[in-house]
Amino acid sequence: MSRTNPDRARRVLTRDEAIALAESALQMVSVPIDNVMITHRAAAVAKIVNNIHVRAIDLDDLLLEFETRVGSGFRVGVGTNVRDAATLRQVIQHAETCKTPSMRAADQEPGDVDDPHVRWMKPKVYPAVNLWHESTAQAMATARGDTLAQMVATMQREHDAPATSSSSSAPFTMAGTVAVSARARLCHYSGGLSAWGEATDSEVTVSVRTQDGKASGWSGQAHRDWDQIQPERIVRDAVAMANRTRDAVRLEPGRYTAVLGPAAVGQLVRLMYAWFDVTINRSAVSPFGLVNSPDGKQLRLGQRVFDERISMWSDPNDPLGGYFPFFPDGWPSERGLWVEHGVLRNLAYDEDEALRRGRTPTLQPYRCTCLVGRRRSRR
Repeated sequence: MSRTNPDRARRVLTRDEAIALAESALQMVSVPIDNVMITHRAAAVAKIVNNIHVRAIDLDDLLLEFETRVGSGFRVGVGTNVRDAATLRQVIQHAETCKTPSMRAADQEPGDVDDPHVRWMKPKVYPAVNLWHESTAQAMATARGDTLAQMVATMQREHDAPATSSSSSAPFTMAGTVAVSARARLCHYSGGLSAWGEATDSEVTVSVRTQDGKASGWSGQAHRDWDQIQPERIVRDAVAMANRTRDAVRLEPGRYTAVLGPAAVGQLVRLMYAWFDVTINRSAVSPFGLVNSPDGKQLRLGQRVFDERISMWSDPNDPLGGYFPFFPDGWPSERGLWVEHGVLRNLAYDEDEALRRGRTPTLQPYRCTCLVGRRRSRR
């Protein structure tokens, strides 16, 4: 398939290309289809261990998913990186033989205005987001080799600098990863309604260790805009941490106060996103569900679940933590406030669950901002 702009360093489908592919796929499916979802992801990754370039990985992953809930409904996905008509028709025909039921006809009332798939055909409004950076798309071509060489040179300079400790001057060995990626997603209905999103991502991480194995340090940075990545600073921070851990001493058992940096806090918060899913809380397996409630299904909405200095929210247009403002099948999802001064304010509802409860569908906070502020004064 020809690119609409050959001068643009773009390795994923444009919106026009994705819609054309969706329309072509819809014509090849032999059963009525509600929609076709296309996800295209490309990535360029390089890894080094012991200061030696070990391997480079290139990813080009195209996934088409079809969904229908009319009659013997099914949802099935097919993956192919070849998009010519003959290959596409072949993989779709094969997928149709593997379809699995998702809803019985008896459970469906065609034409019911309360049915979510009838409601879908009404116009949807999506929050405007800007998650694509051309600098990152350009970096996918050459950034890996240049950046790794820059990182190795920086580490060598740091090692040759005057020692910051009177301890062992054991040389450093470094392991690192450089990853640059782009992603595009389309949910397209045969009636012409489409939800579209595109995003770039980049990440550089470094782990430094003395060859005697007695000191180590880690640092990393992730950003959608490659121009914001600072490989030299990342290496220097990792080396500085390794130097601070020289001559480490054993701590006796007891209670200690540890101050976590932003990266460590981010890793902790990342593991919490599933707690905000109402379906998980409904089974009382999350801290946000009341295990001892009479029916085991009560939620802690409106109750304090964290220290009052903590607030958490997600925003699709957040420069660092933004995301596509729609579910995989096209329902909009806007900014969400999850925790306000320690109090649980909202949970995530998928489309069907939200319609049953009279709520607004909201994605789980896969990318969430956590603000730790001062303790509020009591009145």
